[in-house]
Amino acid sequence: MEDKIQDRASTEWLRVKAHCIKKLNELRDDNERDLDPVETAKIRGAISLAREILEMEEKEKTVDVPNTKYIE
Repeated sequence: MEDKIQDRASTEWLRVKAHCIKKLNELRDDNERDLDPVETAKIRGAISLAREILEMEEKEKTVDVPNTKYIE
């Protein structure tokens, strides 16, 4: 599986991104509460996953154009 988003303007990605941002904010609020270590670990794992998904967009910084010569 490729770990970057090919079409950052697609409806599907925008919906996933919005959901992850919303969930990330909720999880961060939950993480501020006084929870037992197991619950805290679960929340931190979910935060890590949401951030990993959101970072997929950032990994798409280059464009691969085969058979192209660049002139300087």
